[in-house]
Amino acid sequence: ITGGSSSGTQTITKSSGGPFVEGSSGLYGCIIYAKKTSAGMDLESPCQGTDSSGDKMFATARRKVGDVNPGGGGTGRSDIQGGTGRYAGVTGSCTYKVDYLTGNRLVSVSKCQWQKP
Repeated sequence: ITGGSSSGTQTITKSSGGPFVEGSSGLYGCIIYAKKTSAGMDLESPCQGTDSSGDKMFATARRKVGDVNPGGGGTGRSDIQGGTGRYAGVTGSCTYKVDYLTGNRLVSVSKCQWQKP
């Protein structure tokens, strides 16, 4: 079992509208909980994104069986759990693929489905 954190930027490259404005960027931070199994590395990461207006979105990313080393990575699912401002009441889920790079860097691409009451 290992713990850590991840932070960086996020950019919306395609959107159906709503609170997710195409071309907008923000900051993202996650707490990472990793558990090594005989099949590989399982991750669970509660995350917070903050857009340029200060509104926050909350999500929890989960990935079963992957790698956390450069050249490794894997696919997973992230569940959106609302937030503040424009993200209040937003729920949904995202599939994602992450690739780990050298220097404790990573790149992740997500595709999300969301709804707002």
